Amino acid sequence: MISTRLDALTATVQGPHGIELTVNLDGKPIALHLGTAQRHMSATALARELITLTHRAAAQALADGLATLAPFIDDDLLTPSTEDTNSDDWHLGNS
Repeated sequence: MISTRLDALTATVQGPHGIELTVNLDGKPIALHLGTAQRHMSATALARELITLTHRAAAQALADGLATLAPFIDDDLLTPSTEDTNSDDWHLGNS
């Protein structure tokens, strides 16, 4: 069933300091491995990396979700229109 496949979808990314973050299809972090490199990072640097990793993983999860849905929906729904890409509300991965 397609909803089961989407519910199980996750995306994992790793940052330059070895921090690994996994999100679900909603972009919600569900797993975090900090490793040891984070011990030498400032709080600001750690927060910045976590935000960056969350954005990257969420973008990947969304792309994977769209790829999962692609066989079942119209191609027009997978391609944002010019209006959508010019909107102030279009922030995926660039927040």
